[in-house]
Amino acid sequence: MTEKKPRWTREAGVVSASLVVPAVRLVALVAGPLTEDDGSKSVYVDRYIVLALCCRIVREFSKMGGEYRGGGMRGLRAANWHEELPEVEFEGVVIREGRLMGLGDRLHFEDEDIVMIECPWPVEEDDRRLAEHEERLREKVRK
Repeated sequence: MTEKKPRWTREAGVVSASLVVPAVRLVALVAGPLTEDDGSKSVYVDRYIVLALCCRIVREFSKMGGEYRGGGMRGLRAANWHEELPEVEFEGVVIREGRLMGLGDRLHFEDEDIVMIECPWPVEEDDRRLAEHEERLREKVRK
């Protein structure tokens, strides 16, 4: 009989978060696979204006066979969970389907590739200047 080995359990907590307005106009290109009504496959690319950048400092904790029992970070420390070095995470914030969303939200951006592009030019030039980025993203999704 093979004995089951305990698994590492991971928990994370946000230490701090802040929103900042980008210093330059940013556009997020979001691409994903699309199946047409006739069954043919294609790729869509949507553009979103990045309204803000979210910066979070996150602490991760891990423990072999650990079970989280609440108490936040203080509780994890008291239960002798191993505390990792803090990580800094950044993501763009956009409005999608009428709601503010972070581009890192895999629930709302599942199976999609995302790239943020600096756009220091006038909005009228977006079609021309973003076309190459959009085509590269389409190719990436097709693979």
